[in-house]
Amino acid sequence: MSEFDGLHPLARQAIVLSSKADCSGWAFGLTKYLAFRDPLGCLRWTLDFVMPHVQATGNDVAQRTVGLLEGVLAEPNQVSLHEMDEFVWIPWAHRLAVKGAGPLARLVWAAMGAVVLAQHGNPPSSELPSLFHGEEGPKTKAEGVVWDQCATAIQMLGYDNPTIPMEVAAFFTKSVCRTTPPAEFTVLRNLKGAGDRLAFEIAILQDNDGAFHLRYDNALFSGPFASMTEVEERIELLKHKPTFIRLASTNDPTFISTIQAWIELKKEVFALIQFHASAGSKSFEFFHSVDAFKSRFHELPPRTRITVFRDPQLPLRGCVNEDFIQKALAAIPDGAEFLLVALEMITMGKGSWFHDAAGVTHDELVEALRHDYCYGKQVAVGHYPPWLDQNDSVISAVVPNEDGSVTTGMY
Repeated sequence: MSEFDGLHPLARQAIVLSSKADCSGWAFGLTKYLAFRDPLGCLRWTLDFVMPHVQATGNDVAQRTVGLLEGVLAEPNQVSLHEMDEFVWIPWAHRLAVKGAGPLARLVWAAMGAVVLAQHGNPPSSELPSLFHGEEGPKTKAEGVVWDQCATAIQMLGYDNPTIPMEVAAFFTKSVCRTTPPAEFTVLRNLKGAGDRLAFEIAILQDNDGAFHLRYDNALFSGPFASMTEVEERIELLKHKPTFIRLASTNDPTFISTIQAWIELKKEVFALIQFHASAGSKSFEFFHSVDAFKSRFHELPPRTRITVFRDPQLPLRGCVNEDFIQKALAAIPDGAEFLLVALEMITMGKGSWFHDAAGVTHDELVEALRHDYCYGKQVAVGHYPPWLDQNDSVISAVVPNEDGSVTTGMY
């Protein structure tokens, strides 16, 4: 008996893809299928799956986020997109805690997409948060945001729990399939499907009432569908092609030459260093020469990801005192996510690191600045860098394995 027996083809694909470190969004096929013509249904389904895996009891941030999401599901036309856009950074600031609010933050972004899709007409991009700006138009952009963010919420759960792919595969199958066939039916067509290391059979059925059904591997059934068009749409969704990330090696000459050019242009670069399978462990560091940069990544273990920012980050620099704290409060609005990085390395025994702290409130900012590792010492403070972006001003690479191959990790 195979581990794939009794699972929908997309659920089987998700399990296989979850073992590939360079697959971006192994759950995308599931949520894209669910969000088709029903974005709120996809949001509801994902929230139901996520909640048992999130520590909500006694967690004010999680409870507030769930309350917002339930409000969207109940009345999507009664919420403010801009208020949601401001709120989402609160759960996002707590994303790194085990059973933290990161997946819920992803669902707030998904909910924003569902709200855009629920609006009448096609609202102009200028009236919407930047998440929905793009050449394709706000509603087309929103469609992708819903299933993309729902899938990423699920993938975040998998970083701490290796059983998530199998759990969500079973949950998805139970949601979209049944094991009992129509009482009486005619087989209209038999098809064969194939995915990554998978093959499956599909049959299009029509019952005596004229409704259509799909049968997978003679075991699972979905439907009824009112028309053959709906059947063909569902079959097309089975052809989902996952996205694979092919990050460069930190030894790649193009990567090194880019960093060198940025340092010559800006006099420094800022880097986010993320360690593989280390419960979100990371380091933020500044570099003022390409030699110092190369020396640093040669110290790092394979599968470590380095994201480098060309444009200046954390512009407020200086020694922390009460005047500096007031400057920081004036520079960063309450409610905006901030990042603080100590510029003096801390050494304890054989360990050394640059202290950092992040948050979204002024109270958290003051507390971080008055920390023993910061007060009276040199620090850099500013808005949290746009580390999710990959464009001409943000570049990423991975420390290669000993044989020179590149394998991305879980961060």
